[in-house]
Amino acid sequence: MKVEQIRISERPLIDAYRDNFLQVKDFFEYNPNDVNSFVQRYQYLQKRNFQRESVVNVLIEYNQRIGASQKTLANLNKLISPDTVVVITGQQAGVLTGPLYTIYKALTVITLTEDLNAKGIPTVPVFWIASEDHDFQEIAGVYFLNREHAEVEVKLQGMVNRQPIGRLKLESEVQKFLVEFNEATPDTDFKSDIMKRIKDMAEGSQDLGEWFARIMAWLMEDTGIIFVDSLDPHLRKLGQDFFLQVLEKNDQITHCLSESEEMLRTAGYPAQIHKTDNQVHLFLIKNDARYPLDLTDSGYLLRGLEEGMTREEVVNWIKTSPESISTNVVTRPLFQDVIFPTIAYIGGPGETAYYSQFKEIYRLFDMEMPIIYPRISITLIESSIARSLQKYELNPQQIFQEFDNIREDFLAEADELQLKDRFNQIKGLFIPEYQKLIKELTLLDGKFKNLGSQNLQRIIEEINYLEEKAYHQHRKNSEILLRQLDKLKMNLYPNDILQERRLNILPYIFKYQSKLIKELKDLNLLSGNYHYLIYL
Repeated sequence: MKVEQIRISERPLIDAYRDNFLQVKDFFEYNPNDVNSFVQRYQYLQKRNFQRESVVNVLIEYNQRIGASQKTLANLNKLISPDTVVVITGQQAGVLTGPLYTIYKALTVITLTEDLNAKGIPTVPVFWIASEDHDFQEIAGVYFLNREHAEVEVKLQGMVNRQPIGRLKLESEVQKFLVEFNEATPDTDFKSDIMKRIKDMAEGSQDLGEWFARIMAWLMEDTGIIFVDSLDPHLRKLGQDFFLQVLEKNDQITHCLSESEEMLRTAGYPAQIHKTDNQVHLFLIKNDARYPLDLTDSGYLLRGLEEGMTREEVVNWIKTSPESISTNVVTRPLFQDVIFPTIAYIGGPGETAYYSQFKEIYRLFDMEMPIIYPRISITLIESSIARSLQKYELNPQQIFQEFDNIREDFLAEADELQLKDRFNQIKGLFIPEYQKLIKELTLLDGKFKNLGSQNLQRIIEEINYLEEKAYHQHRKNSEILLRQLDKLKMNLYPNDILQERRLNILPYIFKYQSKLIKELKDLNLLSGNYHYLIYL
């Protein structure tokens, strides 16, 4: 595989985080680009205690169930040791793993883990499946390109009412989805076997969360990555004391968010999370539905059910049913780091921006925020796309940044008649002469001033009409060129966003088999300061 590095500008906060950490150091605990950060974080973790044996016992059963490899089970045994730390990432349980960046997060975890082990820091990789989220519409769609390189979305259907994604079954809907996905994706020599494997995984899974986990365990086989179901009731029980602390410290959490929002704004960066005074940073799961907990004048309210609760009732709920307590965007990272000795969290740009508001919240719980390490960012370039780039003397960055201008430039270059110049020339010669004639005609009668102007406007409209028709025909004659350019855009920058944020991994696996994952891993890509162009 040929690999190129380019720079892509993100939002200002992320650019500063990657390239000039001193500008944003007040919002984070550690500089991810400083090797000493990992030593300092490791030494900090050695002073803390974790429920290692209990966590490992929970995870062994789960990882065996989803088909994780022996290397994963060996890493779980390593996690029992007080010397071992984790590199972790998290992602919603998207259908068929969701966008490509889910895979890239996992690969970054694995690569950074190997790098730290080589440096003498015993580390294991962990993938936190955020199965508690209830935004079904966000994870239900899968995007890919069809045989004509047009974007297609196949969406899992189903009636969902606030149920956590990881607990949805939807057996018949999944089978219908797989039939539609199979029909819409291009055929390859390997596709039928892979589709059978995916279908078998669906049939062997209790819910969407487990299906996601099984696919990920297959794609990441022999990497040693450990998977965590965030809704595991035994795991939730281990967080019981933490949930009670969240309830106790809720006002302080909200105050920290408010302060961080103001600090970011003062520094010239927008805040990601806007505090609300009535928000409790927990959800409660009742009758398989997930409801946010709000503060009221008289106690608490399950928003969506409009059901009131006293403080004693909420405390009792946490004590007796911790498996039905769910964290929100603020408390999820802290719960994760209560459970695991996290040396580094692998996050995308949006997550890194979220973490910029968490530093003081971690301190509320006598913790330090882990190193936030940027996930690798990749665009996959297939051979036919590489040939087209070469043919038109383009590079991917131009497609990302100036495609519309490039398209118009190529159209202009293909215009042998130079239509725009010719029509401008005609109008430049005709209009002044006609205006001169109108001026002379007013000497005959003043009515020719308005009459002539109206007549000139109609003539200009007719010329413009002819110009538009001619240019439309030129575009029609240039259809092959435009199709080739649009093919580049759809492959590299679909829907005006990076490929990794839109397209799904499976159509690539259909072509290159799961060995594509191993080949990407073997590239040992780590630097979060670059975007990688990988030529397949």
